[in-house]
Amino acid sequence: MTMILVDKPYVSGFLKETAQKYNLPVLATSNPENLGLSNEPFLKNSEQALGLLDREEPIIYTNSENTLEWISRNLGHTPLPARIEIFKNKVKFRQAMKPLFPDFYFQEIALSELGSIDTGKIPLPCIIKPSIGFFSIGVYKVSRRQQWPEIIQLLQKEMGSAA
Repeated sequence: MTMILVDKPYVSGFLKETAQKYNLPVLATSNPENLGLSNEPFLKNSEQALGLLDREEPIIYTNSENTLEWISRNLGHTPLPARIEIFKNKVKFRQAMKPLFPDFYFQEIALSELGSIDTGKIPLPCIIKPSIGFFSIGVYKVSRRQQWPEIIQLLQKEMGSAA
């Protein structure tokens, strides 16, 4: 069973044509009319989609991270939300990958603790990034220890405005 979940900001004509051509069920997790979808034969409502998705372990495609909320809310009884969380949360992903890359250094540090850690124990260069985020918000490369205070200040300012 294959299904496509769609949401804002954009549903391409190619995606619509593909769904129709291959008779793939599509669920708009927000208002279908706002996505340029209305009365499409492949369009399903949430109840229909859940009926299809609960039959077997489905293959789900999506065009938008905005669909992840629907998945968490409606498919929490499946392993899918936890699997998605591993890929969305950088710390959980690094922990999952540790057996494959045992020498890859990473450390989870709370934003409030960045100013007080012993930077002498962190191999340089290193990348500082939030555990959850997108668009490279809060991502900085530290090449020299002297950069640490300035980068922490930038990061705290950026993360404060992103909250």
